[in-house]
Amino acid sequence: MEKCVIEAAAGRKKAQLVFKNAHVVNVFTKQVEQADVAVEAGVIAGVGQYSGQEEIDCTGLYLCPGFVDAHIHVESTMAVPYEFARAVAPSGTTSVVADPHEIVNVCGAPAVEWLLKASEALPVDIYWMIPSSVPATPFETNGAPFTAEDMAPFAQIGPRVAGLGEVMCYTDVVAGTGEIYDKLALFEHKHIDGHAPGLCGKALAAYAAAGIETEHECTTFAEAKEKLAAGMAILVREGSAAKNLTAIVQGLLKEGLPTDRFLFCTDDKHLDDIAREGHIRWNVHQAVQLGGGCCLHGEFQRRTGIRPEGGRGHCAGLQSGHCAFGRLEAGACTRRIQGRRSCGAAHCRRAARARAGCTRPHHAFCPRHAAAAGAAGSGTSARH
Repeated sequence: MEKCVIEAAAGRKKAQLVFKNAHVVNVFTKQVEQADVAVEAGVIAGVGQYSGQEEIDCTGLYLCPGFVDAHIHVESTMAVPYEFARAVAPSGTTSVVADPHEIVNVCGAPAVEWLLKASEALPVDIYWMIPSSVPATPFETNGAPFTAEDMAPFAQIGPRVAGLGEVMCYTDVVAGTGEIYDKLALFEHKHIDGHAPGLCGKALAAYAAAGIETEHECTTFAEAKEKLAAGMAILVREGSAAKNLTAIVQGLLKEGLPTDRFLFCTDDKHLDDIAREGHIRWNVHQAVQLGGGCCLHGEFQRRTGIRPEGGRGHCAGLQSGHCAFGRLEAGACTRRIQGRRSCGAAHCRRAARARAGCTRPHHAFCPRHAAAAGAAGSGTSARH
């Protein structure tokens, strides 16, 4: 940690940037507190009372960790990573965990190499899960092979390669057969995502025993509860095609289960839906409308965080030394943000990520440049 961060945190120097008088969503205490957030050298120096070289008045606004999509196929948006980032950043998404199954099914290993290059230095961090089931079934005729040997070099990459993508051949896993076991062994030191709709009983126990950690295919709360009991983390999906959030969140609220093993994801969400609803902010909005409140959203968000080494489930909150947070509007917004009027919905979120001193071509996301263009509004967010 740089010494200047310590000096700013202690109040011995003015921080480079301070968000003043915000309603800070504390995902550790599950409370909302009014405070300043000081940013120094690209990280949060402290939360409390601070003065800064630059100050942004957040009176009446909420400050919370940036949103993370725990499972998505970027190709389903029909956009390259850069355009995908441009689409999701304005609604507060700062990171996604992506499984490029579709493009690898067509192009094989070169597709992964291209995606790693195409997703560098974007306004949204993309962590890649290496597709496990290409093709998805032995009956498919796909564009290129992607064997355990093909994926071995990617298993050694970190932190942007977070693990093995959704294991769709769950029948092979349960039966103890097939090449999938070579793939599981390659990624035993990383995360492994699941895909086993309807799996239950001893078959589910076998699937979880193979080291598979998550499930995004739950369509009912009963299924989610059984897989939770088996030790899996549940990715609550609400996208363009599958919409499972209402059933699962209602069950959670009814039974009062802890939410520390539940994460938000979209799986597949089209650009027109993102433009109309926002990205993960829509999942948060839906959960709040169901009665979850910001504490539910905060706990979901905390568990969806990305560790510096690329892990999932770290406590990603507004605390000293952390670098990710998004600035959200409280209530209806009537100011113009980047030249557009917000939707005015009660839980409308307009947020965009920026890096300190942003000079890249996508600097439209940076509030400093937006302000210079006369487009900065109270809904703009920053990620430093």
